Amino acid sequence: MIGFPCVRAARACYHLRMPMCPICGKDAKPRTENKAAPFCNARCKSVDLGKWLDEAYRIPVEGSEAEAEDEQAAASPLPPSGFDVRN
Repeated sequence: MIGFPCVRAARACYHLRMPMCPICGKDAKPRTENKAAPFCNARCKSVDLGKWLDEAYRIPVEGSEAEAEDEQAAASPLPPSGFDVRN
């Protein structure tokens, strides 16, 4: 038989391999017992939200448009728009 022989064994196995909180690494209880799942508590959930809001999580992009604009601006002899050259 593939899988667990019974539901009771599946539950016991789940507790042996309880998922870990991605912020602190502690055991994170399942959603039925923990409103902050997949985090261990509300504090870790808030820390993760703060990281998203501070843009700490980023997806690396090669050859992005921002890099192309930076290279173009560096090669341009003109000052950036909105720059007042008068003294």
